[in-house]
Amino acid sequence: MSNYTHTEGLSQVSVTAIAQDQTGFIWLGTQAGLNRFDGYEFKQFFAVPERKDFLAGNFINALCVVPNQGLWVGTSTGLSFYNFKTGLFKSFLKRYQQDIPSDQVTTLACSADVVFVGTQSDGGYYLNASTLDIQLIDIQKNNKVNHLALSGDNLFFATYQGVYVYRVSDKHIMQLTTDAAVSLLVAEQKLVIGRQDGILQVYQDGAEFELLWQRAISNKESNIIHSLAFNDQIIWTGSNDGVKSFTLEGKQASHYYHNDRLSDSLADDMVLSLAFDNRDNLWIGSESGGVNFLKSHIKQLGYVSQFNYPDAPLSNPDVRGFMADPQERIWIATTRGIYIFAGKGFAKVEDIYPEFSAINSSFVSSILRDGDDVWVATRGDGVAKFNIKNQEIKIYSVHHQNAPTLVFNRLQKYNGQILVSTRSNSILKYDPQLEALIPFFDQQLTPPDEVTDMLVHNGDLWFGSLGQGLFKFHQGQLYNLDSEQGLLSNLVFMLSVDTKNRIWASSEVGLNVVSEQVKIIKTFDRTNGLKNDAIWSLVYDQQGSVWLGTSGGLIRINTSDFSYETYVKADGTQGLEYNFGAVWLAPDGRVFIGGSQGFNQFYPNTIAAHLQPANIVLTEISILGKTISPTHNNALISEPVERVSNISLDYYQDIMSFRFASLTYSSAQQLQYYYRILGLSDTWLALEQGNRQINLLKLPPGDYQIETYATDQFGNQSDIHSLTLFLKSPWWWNKTSQFFYFASILMLLSFFVIRKQRMYRKVVADNLAMAQLQQRLELSLWASGDELWDWDVPNRKVHRYCVAARIDFGKSNNELEEGLSGEFVHPDDRGLLQQKITQCNENQIDSYEVAIRVKDFFDNWVWVLDKGRVIERDENGQPIRIVGALKDINQLKRHEATLQKLNDELEAKVAMRTQEISSKNLKLEHAMIQLKETQQELIESEKMASLGSLVAGVAHEINTPLGIAITAISYNQDCLTSLKNKLEQKTLKQSELEESIQMQGNGYTLIMKNLDRANQLISSFKQIAVDQSSEARREINLTEYLHDVVYSLKPLWKNKDIKIQINGPEQLLFNTYPGALHQIFTNLINNSVIHGFEGLDHGQIRIEISAYEGLIHLYYFDNGLGMAPAMVNQVFSPFVTSKRSQGGSGLGMHIVFNLVTQLFQGEIKCYSTQGHGIEVKMRLPLVIVEKKSK
Repeated sequence: MSNYTHTEGLSQVSVTAIAQDQTGFIWLGTQAGLNRFDGYEFKQFFAVPERKDFLAGNFINALCVVPNQGLWVGTSTGLSFYNFKTGLFKSFLKRYQQDIPSDQVTTLACSADVVFVGTQSDGGYYLNASTLDIQLIDIQKNNKVNHLALSGDNLFFATYQGVYVYRVSDKHIMQLTTDAAVSLLVAEQKLVIGRQDGILQVYQDGAEFELLWQRAISNKESNIIHSLAFNDQIIWTGSNDGVKSFTLEGKQASHYYHNDRLSDSLADDMVLSLAFDNRDNLWIGSESGGVNFLKSHIKQLGYVSQFNYPDAPLSNPDVRGFMADPQERIWIATTRGIYIFAGKGFAKVEDIYPEFSAINSSFVSSILRDGDDVWVATRGDGVAKFNIKNQEIKIYSVHHQNAPTLVFNRLQKYNGQILVSTRSNSILKYDPQLEALIPFFDQQLTPPDEVTDMLVHNGDLWFGSLGQGLFKFHQGQLYNLDSEQGLLSNLVFMLSVDTKNRIWASSEVGLNVVSEQVKIIKTFDRTNGLKNDAIWSLVYDQQGSVWLGTSGGLIRINTSDFSYETYVKADGTQGLEYNFGAVWLAPDGRVFIGGSQGFNQFYPNTIAAHLQPANIVLTEISILGKTISPTHNNALISEPVERVSNISLDYYQDIMSFRFASLTYSSAQQLQYYYRILGLSDTWLALEQGNRQINLLKLPPGDYQIETYATDQFGNQSDIHSLTLFLKSPWWWNKTSQFFYFASILMLLSFFVIRKQRMYRKVVADNLAMAQLQQRLELSLWASGDELWDWDVPNRKVHRYCVAARIDFGKSNNELEEGLSGEFVHPDDRGLLQQKITQCNENQIDSYEVAIRVKDFFDNWVWVLDKGRVIERDENGQPIRIVGALKDINQLKRHEATLQKLNDELEAKVAMRTQEISSKNLKLEHAMIQLKETQQELIESEKMASLGSLVAGVAHEINTPLGIAITAISYNQDCLTSLKNKLEQKTLKQSELEESIQMQGNGYTLIMKNLDRANQLISSFKQIAVDQSSEARREINLTEYLHDVVYSLKPLWKNKDIKIQINGPEQLLFNTYPGALHQIFTNLINNSVIHGFEGLDHGQIRIEISAYEGLIHLYYFDNGLGMAPAMVNQVFSPFVTSKRSQGGSGLGMHIVFNLVTQLFQGEIKCYSTQGHGIEVKMRLPLVIVEKKSK
């Protein structure tokens, strides 16, 4: 059992409350601060009085975790909440919230949204974490709430006046018990109560609380049950008498208490708090001993030492062997005699059987039961045989002259014979006739003298030796396996066999697995992962595992995959050192294995496989030697360290350390941490054993990924933790500046190289350019046929250049002394050319371009384009040099002449065609005027047809009530005539008079109702008629108006069952054209009746009205026959109808479209699918802009 006090960093040794958050941290409340433990060190939190953003107080009484949200902390000076996401506290104090009855918090219970608080003397209350509303719970004035337990809708209070239950839903409170209660627990539908007088009570939690059992948990006076916990169907109590556990039926299971002689016992018997973590380890908070930690494996491995039974202890814990007698008592062999365990403690064997006094302090190396006989092998006192029935004992030794030696190792039964191995005489067997121990092997065989363990398997005897390896005795022959044949060592200590007939043989340097053919199958030692290779005891548990007792703890090897797990003292083993031969598989399947500090006894199937280490969490970040947190440096991290997944640092913050922890408390000290820095290296590096901090010095700027994981002593590996680190570069050495430096150097080098190359290339290029220019000039002249000329004006010489001469310049050819206008120019063009030359000479122009005719070599005049430009003038402005070219345009001139002729002809044809088109346009305009007049007449005809149908329908509707009124009047007239006649004849009876009056009254009522109905119809029709005949705007209630329109149109469907539903705001005022609206909905409803519901007796029309974003939205739906896609696409086109043969004009929907888009300035769209009705959507502006009349 581990213990943590202020020496390890706990703020104070009185641990009053314990909790674990979802990350895995253990939170410990003390009387002097709050602590968070990661398995290695404590982080302390202290209060700042009267501050809302700090812990409310240092005297912690209660803790309650809300997963993924935070931790509620109840102190003697207020309530606080620690936020897991921000790492900050928030306190709720009476001085800031007057609804809080008291700041003296004694206990807490919480859910996701609500925290329930018990106080010192003001009852309880609960706080809604979202709304911060406070609800008081008045259980009894001046009643201290010792503990709270929440179960569904029920909240249980433990007080000195008893236990109360408060039903949260209806705030009903009821007292369950009257005895002073200190602690509560609700589990498995049972309410467990720990009382102030040390009584443990268990009630059935239900509609009625029934007491199942109660018991005093200790004989100790003034015992108080301070705390309760529940795990694996066991109730755990923390009281003034240490920690005890009980089954749900009330049977005590275990007791942990303080023992001055045991450093790893409970630190203090006064236990204030208990809690199980997420791996079933038990945390025990005491009054003066800090916190104890009890591993779950410690309970499972069943460690028994000399201190377990103080009244009847195992006085000598150096265990060497085990056996069960016929009474199922366990016999334990030790280095100082034999002990018998009978259920309530240990007793020396000589205290039960005085016959054993002869060997009462002997070093017992092995015990074996054979029926009623118990065989005992010793080291120094021979072998004893004791008969349990007649209680007779016989000693076999040198002193009794019935054995050749005094030192014996192991006992074994083989083929009905008792065998015993010795240190000097190989194997001896018991001869019942001689009543002596004699050699087992024949003289012709040469077995080893010093034999260790023996094993019988499939009729063969296997045994180990000290110095000669492993032996198999088969059918009178000995077979040997030694180190030369692959055995790890010639010293073989213990033997066992598994279900696959493999022999397991241990030695001082490892473990051997041998086949029945005496061949090595596999070996285990330190080189392939065995933690300790000095193996002294060995047993196969018949459940797939071999258990090894070594000099470094207890090891379990899986015989299927050869994986292994190591258990050390911290896991609950008797110690690190196990003894030779001290192992036994009991008939009930338990494994007994002993060492120098006692023994372990356990059922192998109850030993849970070790879980992998908990995930790695980051616990501390230090930059330049300073620890950072969200409260100290918001620029670096804004959340608690354990939630940080990436961090960005400046270039100068290049000295850093990161501390990690795997919250695996049961093996924290045995964890080995590994890490790698991606971006620096992909290699995994191991930190020193016990070290979990990564230090990085002068890390180059860049992006890095810090990955870490941990492995435990069993080889299990945690998940990999990843932290992204970005170390910025300095501004003068970031990527931009580096690129700039590189580019600058590259540009300078390039400049010098290019400059030198250019100087060389320029000379070569100039020479090539001149040659290329000359060649290009010749090719250009050849391709274009042009002739260049260069006139040296002062010298009156013209130099001409051409590839193939075509112009006849006369005798001088390429040189002409008479100027440019020689005989080769057409007489009609010489004047024009001379004029241009004169203008150049007089400095009026610098260039000219003129088309002239010249004579070719065939004595024909051809057209050329003569271009000239003054290149150089003297100081007087006179030209010195004029250059130019003659371009052949003779073919172009021919095309111009031809084109002119064609243009003349085309103009004549265009004039003729224009006259014909004008004539036709006049006819077309006349036809369009006639078409528009016909269209307007058809529209007016459609309107009148619609109005006529409306008038006929309304006339029919008015005719019905008027006819009923006339009939009623006629009936009343007949009644009056009948009364008059009877009155004159004096035959009128009182009853007849009353009946006649009643009947006439009914008639007048009928007359009034029908006349009122006719009046309403006429009024409605008048309004509709006015609206239809007028385009004047007026303000209407749109929804009400559409109801009137529908009412006026009822005659349209008098022979069909058609339901019309109008949905819209009751008050939707709309300044609009009512007549146009009536026309729109008349056409829509008429189309539905005629086309949509054709052949149908029933139908439904729905009109939806809404207004938003400055628009009126009108939606018209019917569930009729619908339309084909082709009809939908042209439904608003004029003259489109499916009833043309029946008189339909096809203008109804066209009129609707024009009214919506032109008069109302809105939009309309129609949707339909054949067989699924029609949907018309209209959007009309609330404000209609008046159009100016033309």
